[in-house]
Amino acid sequence: MRRWLLDLHLYLGLLCLPYLVVFGVSSILLNHGLHSETHSNWQREIAQPAAGSPGEQAAAVRDALGLSGSVLAHTVKRDAAGTLRFKAIRPGRSYQVELAASGLARVQEANGGVTGMLRDLHGLHDTQSSRWSLSWALYTELATAVLLFSIASGVILIWPRRRERALGFGAGALGLAGVLALAVAIW
Repeated sequence: MRRWLLDLHLYLGLLCLPYLVVFGVSSILLNHGLHSETHSNWQREIAQPAAGSPGEQAAAVRDALGLSGSVLAHTVKRDAAGTLRFKAIRPGRSYQVELAASGLARVQEANGGVTGMLRDLHGLHDTQSSRWSLSWALYTELATAVLLFSIASGVILIWPRRRERALGFGAGALGLAGVLALAVAIW
């Protein structure tokens, strides 16, 4: 039983190691703003979307332009002249889209590169029109479950070893005290 638990603890931890590395790197990028963006503007003629809600029209325009990402509902606006404006985002990129009544779509694209993509993966659960975002959401849930399992199995594995137990719990208590001190300092 102990050997089986140790193997499970080790190999599930290795399975989730890449996720924890991405989570750590994205935390650093979020906290320190260590990313840059390149901007580009382009335009294309497209057909006006069929009748529907402004959100449905924005999604149709996004698809007609060949963009992927989530349309931010609170940014969808149609003015009196018939111009449809909205913003769409995906990890590492954002698009500000303006479709004139004439059918001319203007797009302002912000590309955050690899660091922008890593930053945006932090906490991502769903991106509309993406086949892969669901797999990232499932990987996030798996990594969270494995982390909780690893904590519990680590305690079970170290408990019979009296000397290592004291060191393990001491290190855990020191880490917890550090996190609490940092939280209080930030607060």
